[in-house]
Amino acid sequence: MHMTLETLSPLHIGGGAGVLKSFEFLVQKDRMIAVSEDRLVRALAAENLLEDYIATIDKGLQRFRLGDYLRNRGFDQPNLLSNITRYSCRIADVNGVQDIRPFIRDAFQRPFIPGTAIKGVLRTAIFYCAIKRMSEDRKKRFLDDPIRRSLENFKQKNDTRRGTKEWTKKNLFSRQENEFFQNFKTSKDTKKSDPKTDLLRVLRVSDSKPLERDCAEVRQAKIFRIQASDNPKGFSIPVECIPAGITFHIDWSIDMDLLARFREQNHTKNDWIPWASLEDLVTHPFACAVEMANDVLKHESDFFLEAFGEPYPIDPGENFHLGWGGSLLLSSVSFLLPAELRIEMRNLLFTDRGDAPAPKSRKRLVDQPNSGTVPGWVKIIAKED
Repeated sequence: MHMTLETLSPLHIGGGAGVLKSFEFLVQKDRMIAVSEDRLVRALAAENLLEDYIATIDKGLQRFRLGDYLRNRGFDQPNLLSNITRYSCRIADVNGVQDIRPFIRDAFQRPFIPGTAIKGVLRTAIFYCAIKRMSEDRKKRFLDDPIRRSLENFKQKNDTRRGTKEWTKKNLFSRQENEFFQNFKTSKDTKKSDPKTDLLRVLRVSDSKPLERDCAEVRQAKIFRIQASDNPKGFSIPVECIPAGITFHIDWSIDMDLLARFREQNHTKNDWIPWASLEDLVTHPFACAVEMANDVLKHESDFFLEAFGEPYPIDPGENFHLGWGGSLLLSSVSFLLPAELRIEMRNLLFTDRGDAPAPKSRKRLVDQPNSGTVPGWVKIIAKED
């Protein structure tokens, strides 16, 4: 099936590049220019500036600005800059920009939306909708009780190493998720609980077609918190975003032959949810994403009015959240946990905020000093078989 999506708010999806450091980009007027390190080195060497460049960085990277360095050496002519440019983005506010989180790009430096990112959203949403359809008793046994045990085990170990806490955060829901999706067989001889028996092997999602190379913008994200007198926090997180109003196209499909193999071996399975109900969710993954998003939107609307005195900037509709910047409620099934269990999870694994709602903070892309939109919302605008 072919699908067209549109960004309702700026979208950020990171790649494996980490962050752009101050020697990897420069700002000229209202554009951020990401440079090719190899081409920059060759150009500096041709001007006998390479040793000076390295020595200047060695004096202090925190104070180094590539644009200032090139201007001071008379190296900012347009033809020289074009030779070292990988891509550029519009940037409105350059104050305090030291590192930038780049958007994922292909080999030609064009931003694109990876199918894996969309499939990750759909996996969480299918999981969410399946748990939502369980009876209260089954939900408690399947989700609430195991999470309580995991948090209690973490508390008893009293392991203060950061790696242990990060591992627990990352894997808190994965055991239940794997039990749910991988507890199947594809033949009489296969074993359960293996990636090869993962039910979502039937779901395939393509990468989007590449977008225009220089269509992104750099936005400043800030942290806003409920019950805080210093909103937003003083620091910013500069991120490359695809602006609102951009359309992109993907293809997705269900491998019906593989699904039939799963059905043949597992149709009597009824550990947590009837097979027919599960198959319906798996074959309508975007409906799950929209359902989950709209459930959370109701909560977020109330939260924004109470915390910030303003409405949530996204209305309910055929929308879902994708990429960076959503709260834990949008990136996991934590919205289905009792509120007191979410608070305990936050206090143990993140920051202890006492009885404050969990999560307490939200990332927002600032348009004004004390306000801003929320990143990562997309809308389904067309579907074609």
